[in-house]
Amino acid sequence: MNTGVNYNLSQFFINPPSVGQYLGQGVDNFDFYLNFSVSFNLWDAGQTDRAIQNAIVNEKIGELNIKDLQRTLSNQLASQLATYNDQASIILLNDEIIANAQQNLALAEDRYKQGLINQFDYRSIQLAYLRASLTKLESIYNLKNTETEITRLIGGFLE
Repeated sequence: MNTGVNYNLSQFFINPPSVGQYLGQGVDNFDFYLNFSVSFNLWDAGQTDRAIQNAIVNEKIGELNIKDLQRTLSNQLASQLATYNDQASIILLNDEIIANAQQNLALAEDRYKQGLINQFDYRSIQLAYLRASLTKLESIYNLKNTETEITRLIGGFLE
């Protein structure tokens, strides 16, 4: 859209004036204008069709990427849930190992007091009990890590 104003002042003389006489006439013109223009392509050599086709292809690619990410997320979640269940089972097994180690330690203490085993054997049984306890703590830590990863995968931290 264009707008504008033109101003013209025109003077003309009928006879050449003598000194002190003015016989001419003046005309003042004010021209106002307002222009509108509209343009469109009649032919663009198929560029619009190609752009539409490219947009459709890009949309399908985006949908496939979303589906791929959903599958990946589902696989990761299934894997983490399986890991979580395995680690929970490992903790139960570690409880049994600790119970056995406690029984061995109690028996070893009695044998040590009776003189049937030496100090080195008694110490190795104590270390086995400590290792079993440490293994259980590591299993609990791994279970918590897996639980945190599952919470992250399902978006629990966003709340």
